[in-house]
Amino acid sequence: MRDAPLREGFLLLAGLALLAWPLSLVTGQASVSSDEVVALESAEGWVTDVSVVAVHEFVWMELRRGDEVLGRIEGPEREGEFECLLEKHGEVLVVAAEFVEGTPETAMKVTLWAGAMPEIVLNIWGEGELLEEVEVKFHE
Repeated sequence: MRDAPLREGFLLLAGLALLAWPLSLVTGQASVSSDEVVALESAEGWVTDVSVVAVHEFVWMELRRGDEVLGRIEGPEREGEFECLLEKHGEVLVVAAEFVEGTPETAMKVTLWAGAMPEIVLNIWGEGELLEEVEVKFHE
């Protein structure tokens, strides 16, 4: 009678060990080095994912810093993504797009995400062409 709790405990531990072995195979060593995973911040700025979703098809869409094009999506598309490098302390960017001929007033959602920083979501309205100057700050 005294050995029953020990035997039950041993059987439970053996069952957990059988479950732990396949789990250890799946969660083994990472295939990507930590330098590649953590490379969100560089000396120049934040590596930023830019996601674009539009209500109507656009011919092209660009994100610019002055005359420099940070990213461009060729259409006709309604959505797309690209990466760019943005300043750490904020900057003024220009969102430019040209929509398919005959498009009524439409909206475009531009989402900027720099890893650990909160997302910046910009909703921009336009008709035919879009040229909007926006200020982007990851730190407040």
